[in-house]
Amino acid sequence: GEPDRRLSLVFTGEGMIPEVVELQKGELVEWEIRGRELDRDLGVKLRGYDELGEVAVPASGEPVLVRLLALRPGAGFPFVRSDDGEVLGQLRVSGAHTADEEEM
Repeated sequence: GEPDRRLSLVFTGEGMIPEVVELQKGELVEWEIRGRELDRDLGVKLRGYDELGEVAVPASGEPVLVRLLALRPGAGFPFVRSDDGEVLGQLRVSGAHTADEEEM
């Protein structure tokens, strides 16, 4: 279906722009991901959302479209560089952790 939101992420040698992305639990997001000033293609993973797999960010700056359904709330899911695990940015998902919390 149609995503709830479309967002842009840019990965540079130093990190991610914006540094933190905030979503609501249950949102379907489509990200347009680009590399900027990269000397080589970059592999990025989102820890805690393994179903996303590794995203290959081309050094050419060519955009990559990625969809994610934000099902797990948490204050900090790091975007990490695949080859060395360096944290490049963070995803925060707000919302209830359990059905009991949703009823409050």
